[in-house]
This record gives sequence, C-alpha cells and structure tokens, in this order.
Amino acid sequence: MKVISVDPAADPRWLAFLNHMPEATLFYHPSWMKTLDEAYGYPQCCLGVEENGEIIGVLPLMEIDSWITGKRGVCLPFTDSCGPLTVTPDATALLLDTLASDRRRRGWKYAEVRTRADHPGARQTAEYKYHRLMVSGDVQSMFSRLNKKRTQWSIQKAESSRVVVERRTDREALDEFVRLNDLTRRKHGIPPQPRRFFESLHRHIIAQGLGFVNLATVDGVVAAGSVWLAFNRTLIHKYSASDVRYLKACPNHAVVWDAIKWAIANAMAVVDFGRSDLEGEGLIKFKQSWGSEESDLTYVRWSDSAPRQGQDVMHSVEKALRHMPLPILRLAGRVMYRHIG
Repeated sequence: MKVISVDPAADPRWLAFLNHMPEATLFYHPSWMKTLDEAYGYPQCCLGVEENGEIIGVLPLMEIDSWITGKRGVCLPFTDSCGPLTVTPDATALLLDTLASDRRRRGWKYAEVRTRADHPGARQTAEYKYHRLMVSGDVQSMFSRLNKKRTQWSIQKAESSRVVVERRTDREALDEFVRLNDLTRRKHGIPPQPRRFFESLHRHIIAQGLGFVNLATVDGVVAAGSVWLAFNRTLIHKYSASDVRYLKACPNHAVVWDAIKWAIANAMAVVDFGRSDLEGEGLIKFKQSWGSEESDLTYVRWSDSAPRQGQDVMHSVEKALRHMPLPILRLAGRVMYRHIG
C-alpha cells in the first residue's frame, strides 16, 4: 500500500473508485475540480492510495497560491464538505500522513481538510452544522415528513399562487440564476462569484448531465432559482437565490420541493443541503423544516501557527458592501474569490 499522485481526469481508476463508494458526492468528481481550476486557476495535487494496482483511497487536493492570503493546500476550495475517502482506516491515516509532510515540502502556510480528521498535528479551524435529507418512499410519504407549519404550508401557498417551476440545463437558465444571485449576494453584503465560475460550472457539470438549474416564476417573472449537483445518488443543493419582491408567493419552497420530487423519481438516496454557519439560525431552521438530519461539520488544518477564523473579517465589511453599486460588487468578486478558496 502506497500513496501516489493522481490526475483524477486522466486516471480512470479515480472515477471507478468513486462509483463504488456511496459517500462519494460530486465534490469528489473530476469535473468539480476542473471547474475550480478553470475558474480560479487552482492546480490539482490530488493523492491516492494504491494497492495491487488498484486505488483504495483518494484525497482531492488543490493548491491556492495567493499573494494576499498565502499559499496553501485545500480539500477542496469552495466545497462544503470533502476529505479523505478510503476503504480502510489505514489508508486514511496514510493519506493524512502524506498531506502533513507535503505541506512542509510544498511550502504551504497550512493544509486543510473540510471534514473531521483525527491525526496528530491537525487542529480544528471551523465548525458548522450540516443537513442531509434521506430520500425514501414516494412523493406523498416524503411530503408527510415536512414541517407542516413552515414547509407544507409554504409549498401549498406556492401552488395556490401559481408559482411555476422549470428544471433546465441551458445557458440561458444559468444566466437567469446569475442575475438573481447578484441581487441576493448584494442584499447579504457579499460579492457575487465571478461569471466565469458559472460558465465553467455549466460547461463541465450541468452540460455533462451532472446537475441542473430550476427556476420559479411568478406571473411570468423569474422569482427564485437554485443550482443542483447530482452524482452517485446524492443531489446537492449548492446555490440558491431569489427576488425579495416575490417572497410572499414562497418560490424558494417551490424550487426545493421540485428538486426533491426529481430526487425521488431518479432514485437519489440523499438530498444534501450543505453547511450552515452556527449563527445562521434562520437557514438552519429552513433546512430542518424539510425533515433533514443535522450533524456537526468540522474543518481541520495542519499548520505551524494556531488557525484563525476569516469570518470576522468578512462580517466587518458586509455592512459597507451592502451599499456598494452592483458593478463594484461584481468587480470585487472577480478580484477576491481566487484569493479566498
């Protein structure tokens, strides 16, 4: 058993391994790393564990080399949850040993894994809540599991308001989502992701049958939308945005319910709602209301200094960013995101 460097897109053993691991989401897929590389210029430095010519473990890994935030290895940038995926604890330990030694060899300020990892020298750097909905039964039985006051009522409200949801994979649908995303991010004081990221996402994931956009319209106007990533029986709710003028019609609930019905029809096992900040009480309650299971998500780092949270810096500028014109926010997003990861 030995650790090797792997190019996930070039070595067919990577994808073959994922297809036999129920825990493998699209975040482990070569197309996700290709999207990040093309959009932000992050080179891949992925590791695998090889035994008798077969891969029995993988660690997706990309290098961020920024003159602002430093040089580091991350598993993976802009990814809610990702870490070593192996068939044995020994293979996991071997990957983490190699990651710790590679950090020094490559001159990284730190190496980060975005899941719990028990290893000497690894220190916790962030905590989140994580929500996953287990898919079972038919549409009626899934509906019965939803919170009656918050979620069932909102779905019925959307239906009575004649909210129409379309599930699409064309570029025009993604363009509509990007428009909503710009508005939503401005509201929250966060620069929107650069358009080139969504162009890469469409090219390498959505156009390849690994996801879709669903859009909700109210009186013919696009009022809400979400981007979903699908692989290996897990459907990930990656991005969501809406127009606040139409929230009374509950278009966000209509969008999520449409995706859950798609998951049922396509034999998905899990709808992954992703991570939430611990202080994000409203978002946590929204995810709980769909009958999802809640767990703790921990990120860990190997570094020579104590980990520092970057959230305080972001929170300190959010208020000012809310008042910035949208073109300035877009420019900030194009400049900032590749340095954040």
